[in-house]
Amino acid sequence: MSENKKKTEFEAYGVKILRRFDPRIRSLKRKASVPVIHGQKIWGSSLLLMDYFQSNNLVSSGDHVIEAGCGWGLTSIYAARKGADVTAVDADDSVFPYLTLHSEVNQVQVTVSKRRFETLRIKDLEGYKLVFGGDVCFWDELVPVWLKLIGRAFRSGVSRVVLADPGRGSFHDLSELVLQRWGADSVEWSIKDPRRITG
Repeated sequence: MSENKKKTEFEAYGVKILRRFDPRIRSLKRKASVPVIHGQKIWGSSLLLMDYFQSNNLVSSGDHVIEAGCGWGLTSIYAARKGADVTAVDADDSVFPYLTLHSEVNQVQVTVSKRRFETLRIKDLEGYKLVFGGDVCFWDELVPVWLKLIGRAFRSGVSRVVLADPGRGSFHDLSELVLQRWGADSVEWSIKDPRRITG
C-alpha cells in the first residue's frame, strides 16, 4: 500500500475504510447530497459491531442479515465480506453513494433500501437471521420505534437483534425495556484499534 493510501484509508476487521479526506470521499461530498440524518461520517459503533460479530462468530456465509440505519454501511460490508446476503436500510438515501463506494473498494455486493424504521413490517423481515444497527437510537422518540421494530423482528422469525451505542440515555432506556420484555443481554464492549471506542 502506498504512503498516500495509508493516510486516506485504513483497514479494520478486513474492511477497507476511506477517511473523510480521501479524494473519493471528498469528490462524493462535492457531487452528492449531504446526508441529513447523521449519516455524514464513520460512527464508532460500526467498529464495535464488527468486533462483537467477529468475537462471537455471529455472521456466516449464506446468512441473510439486515442493517437498519446503515449510514455508510461499513458493518454491512463486513457482513458481506463474511459471505452474508446483506440488505442495508436507511431513511436517508444520500448515504448510499458512500456505501456504494465502500462496497466497490471492498469488492462486495450490498442491497440498499430507503426505508424508515417504522415502515419495516413483519413480512419485510421474514427470512432474515440477524437485524443490527449502530448509533441508531439517538433520540428519545426512537425508543418506542425501535421497541416495536424489535418485536416485529422476533415475530417474523429473526433470531437475533444486535444494537451498539456509545451510551446515550435513549439507548439505555431502550435497553431496559428490551431486557424486561425479552430477557436480552446488555454488554459493555470496547476496542483499542483502530482507535479506542467503548459502548
